[in-house]
Amino acid sequence: MIVGVAALSGVGAPSRAADRLGAEIIVSDLDNEKSDPAVAYDSVHDEYLVVWENDWPGNQDIYAQRIAANGALLSWFAVAAGSYDREPSVAYDPVNDRYLIVWSHDASGAGSDVESYGAFVPWSGPPSGPPSAFPICQYTTCNGSEQHPRVAYTEALQEFLVVWTSFLPGAGNTIAARRVYADGGGYASDVFWIGGGTPTRDHPALAYNAARDEYLVTWEETPGVNGVDILGARLNGNGTLAGMVPPLEIGAHGEDEEHSAVAACAGTPSQYLVAWQWKLPDYDVYARFVSGIGVPGDLETISATTAEQTNPAVACGASNESYLVVWEEMYAGGRIGIWARDVWTDGRLGLDFGIAWPSSRDRLRPAIAAGSDRFLVVWEHEREGTSYRDIHARLVPEPGGAAAAALCALAGLRLHGIRVRRANRSS
Repeated sequence: MIVGVAALSGVGAPSRAADRLGAEIIVSDLDNEKSDPAVAYDSVHDEYLVVWENDWPGNQDIYAQRIAANGALLSWFAVAAGSYDREPSVAYDPVNDRYLIVWSHDASGAGSDVESYGAFVPWSGPPSGPPSAFPICQYTTCNGSEQHPRVAYTEALQEFLVVWTSFLPGAGNTIAARRVYADGGGYASDVFWIGGGTPTRDHPALAYNAARDEYLVTWEETPGVNGVDILGARLNGNGTLAGMVPPLEIGAHGEDEEHSAVAACAGTPSQYLVAWQWKLPDYDVYARFVSGIGVPGDLETISATTAEQTNPAVACGASNESYLVVWEEMYAGGRIGIWARDVWTDGRLGLDFGIAWPSSRDRLRPAIAAGSDRFLVVWEHEREGTSYRDIHARLVPEPGGAAAAALCALAGLRLHGIRVRRANRSS
């Protein structure tokens, strides 16, 4: 059993995966602050759609950019404009050849009556102007503010599942959900809540397992067994609870465990991968497999330096052989970049490698989607010498074959339950 990893490269230096990285893509560089990027893959046309929040004086809106499989920028369009619209999430429906984009809509801008909204968008973008939006859960219907939406698609039922945090006055926060017909025929279910009781639940993550026709929803729970914990629940495709009740304990090991991300591989029905940040005492990134029947596996150290690693995101490659976990990584000078690590479905780990390096400004909040043979990683990119924040991206091909096996051997096999400490990145 190997308990350490090789020394890692500093800023600007090539890593073992340097030859895997595509050129950096400037997705949007409008003169404003952009945040909360999300990305989905269009399997019919072999392209990606990136969505994000624009912050303007007096309002926020949602824009989107199509990106070809080779990284070329295609068309861009407004999704929701002229109001207070935030926190987009997106999923693609190959049957109707369109996306469902969801977001938080704050009608007054006061932050006290936030609602969940969505819009269907053709694969090539709306024909003219922003698409027609519809409410998924309004303030008057859900009796509270609705924030942090996430969406996933199921071809088996041709539906989308939307989950979000429901802030209920006097009753704490919980995770709410609603099923939406993909053909535009309305709601496939009423709003329903995942979990109950007195704990506060927030920041849901969501993945659909096509082989099992099930979802895994994860969230932060306070108070948990040890401060803030990562818990989860399996849902059948029709939204009913599957398996264990009460919820799964995924991250409940001590100190605060936050900001979960979850993915499933279409070819591995017995498995999900959940990643999160864990405060020990600085934040590190950990992960564990959860079996298809809801049994948590071994704890995996994804990244643990003497600085901080936060905000992980994860996706499974189209080969169904490996996941890519990405996260924020703090350097010695206090600046933040984006790093990544391969996790194979059999538990092998690759070396971690840099995606975006900081200089005088930070790279933040990565998101990821898997394409036909590569991942698209997107992030918030603070522009040098300004107060603006842009959206950048980079293509990362999947590992595979003999090369993948060799890299895994170099990295070491299965780091089960081991806390690996290294110096923070060079500045």
